[in-house]
Amino acid sequence: MGRHQRWGDVAPPAPVSVFADQCPHRHLPLSAGTVVEGRLRSAYHGWEFDPARQASTVQP
Repeated sequence: MGRHQRWGDVAPPAPVSVFADQCPHRHLPLSAGTVVEGRLRSAYHGWEFDPARQASTVQP
């Protein structure tokens, strides 16, 4: 089992999501990214991951 990163809004009862700590594009750590409008954005290439859709939403 690989490393995982947990993230979400800090105020309860907001949901918390868990992703593998690896971007599928270049396998770099997603933990270096930021949360933007509820989506996790990769620090390296700007890909965004939506926890509700469980998919990438923006691919620059």
